[in-house]
Amino acid sequence: MKKVILQDLANKLGLSKALVSSVLNGNGDKIGISKQTQERVKKLAKEMNYRPNMIARALKTQEIKTIGLIVSDISNPFYSNMARGIEDELAKQGYNLIIGSTDENLEREAELINILIEKGVDGFIISTSQLSNKIIVQLHKERFPFVMIDRHLSSVDCNYVGVNNHDGTREGIEHLINHGFKKIAFFSISPSHISTIRDRLLGYKNALKSSRIRGNRKLICDVPFDKIDQSVAENLKELLNPPHSIDAVFASNNNIALSCLKYFNEKNIRVPQDIALISFDDIRLFEFSHPKITAIRQPIDAISYESVTLLLRDIKASKNSTRFETKQIVLKTDLIVRESCGAVFQEKIKLK
Repeated sequence: MKKVILQDLANKLGLSKALVSSVLNGNGDKIGISKQTQERVKKLAKEMNYRPNMIARALKTQEIKTIGLIVSDISNPFYSNMARGIEDELAKQGYNLIIGSTDENLEREAELINILIEKGVDGFIISTSQLSNKIIVQLHKERFPFVMIDRHLSSVDCNYVGVNNHDGTREGIEHLINHGFKKIAFFSISPSHISTIRDRLLGYKNALKSSRIRGNRKLICDVPFDKIDQSVAENLKELLNPPHSIDAVFASNNNIALSCLKYFNEKNIRVPQDIALISFDDIRLFEFSHPKITAIRQPIDAISYESVTLLLRDIKASKNSTRFETKQIVLKTDLIVRESCGAVFQEKIKLK
């Protein structure tokens, strides 16, 4: 069915497009349009299932005040906590938030962005899964306000807020090495082209190199996004036995860490006595699990604040036909030492 536009209503009613628009925007009384004419316009709009062009309305009124947040998986505690922080920051400025999950699907990401543009959002905060950056390039070319968070595209000069994934991972690996762990497996997650994963893997490799530990490609495991439990179990089953016999695991995100912990519990493998575990991303559950999980914590509140600040700055600039220079904000992570990395356990042994 053909979409009904404002001109269709005007033609059928024999009225001007401007008059019909004024009625549908609630300004009929203000400009002296009769009640009878207003009723005719509203009745026909309902009969023809007319839906206003939200983009045009946004450009005209500048009052949509809605932001789209695109992430890979809103059920992941990292992203859900981030979404809440962003929502709170936006609410302070009178903005609403619409959230979409891509499930690391590139087509789904582009589809979500296009759908939300059609709905008239004022801008985007995006954690992209893209390797091909066509949709992001298009946003940049059209000067549509957006900020990249968590993940970045080096080929696009745009606003970005995230953390130093390389240094955060390196600190975690060096912590394991300093406590005597040498055979450390790195559990990545697909798609491996994502900037955060690339940077964390490089941090792992550089930590081994600086400690003069020879890297082993077979200790680097790529875990599919949609088969985390199965893949983690299969890899651990192989790596815990000769010839590898790993003594530690660095999980590149919290979901992988939880899958590792699940496997260890099922197989009665003690953490950290039999194997150590560190996760990138800290979630509240890690404080109460058994054992408590050592993690690389990202400053979620700071990321939320900075991303919203940058985006609203650019939205304001776009309305005034001005443009700020792009800004990349890279924040520091914190290593939260708990029981699973062996440090706490070793200290208890020394005290005895």
